[in-house]
Amino acid sequence: MDEEAISTNPKPFVFVLMPFDSSFDDIYKFGIKGAAQDAGAYAERIDEQIFTKGFSTGSSIKSTKLM
Repeated sequence: MDEEAISTNPKPFVFVLMPFDSSFDDIYKFGIKGAAQDAGAYAERIDEQIFTKGFSTGSSIKSTKLM
């Protein structure tokens, strides 16, 4: 039985900067986010993140591997 090894290493982060308009949802979900998952990365729009204080795109940009 072949078992795929599960890594505990964090996935590379893809910073996504695009309009938060519903007309872009399919492009993001099936194009950008899906492609990132297929490549072993993690994509997230700023509107999907939870903030307890203000947010800064600077910290997201600094942690990204692909923009």
